[in-house]
Amino acid sequence: MKNDICLHKSNLNSIFKVLSEIVTTGKRYRIKITEWRDLRTIPMNKTWRMWMETTGEWLRARGVVIDIKNGVGEIVLSKPITNEETHEYFVGHWLGRDENGEREKTSKMDKARMLYMMEKHEQWCIEKGIPIIIPSNSEYMNLKRNQEE
Repeated sequence: MKNDICLHKSNLNSIFKVLSEIVTTGKRYRIKITEWRDLRTIPMNKTWRMWMETTGEWLRARGVVIDIKNGVGEIVLSKPITNEETHEYFVGHWLGRDENGEREKTSKMDKARMLYMMEKHEQWCIEKGIPIIIPSNSEYMNLKRNQEE
C-alpha cells in the first residue's frame, strides 16, 4: 500500500476510519509522517518543458552534440542534443544526482523544489541571453510573486 494521506484536524475522523480498516488485515504497517508539500503541477511542468525546447534549440544552434561511445569508450557517433537530453542534463545539473548518477524525477517533485530548479534555469538563461518565455499569469510567476511578498 502506497497512498499519501493529507493529515489535518478537519479529517481526523476519516483518517481514523481508514486506519481502522487497514489494521483489520492483521498485517503490520509503517507510518511515516512528513510535512505535506504540494507536488509540482502540470502547468509548471509544461513551462519547464517549453524552456527545455528553447534551451535545446539554443544549444543545437551552437553545435552542442552528444557523443555515442562503443564498449571500449571510443566515440563512434556524435549527434545533436535532443530536448529530452537537454531536460535530463539540466534537471541533474541544477539539482544534482545521487550516488548512482540518477537525477530527481520531476513528476515526484514538490512545488518548492520545482520552483528552485526553474529559478536556477531562468537565471542561467538570462546570463546566456536565451529568450525563454515566462507567461505572466503562469503558476511559476505566481509562486515567484508570493515568494517575494
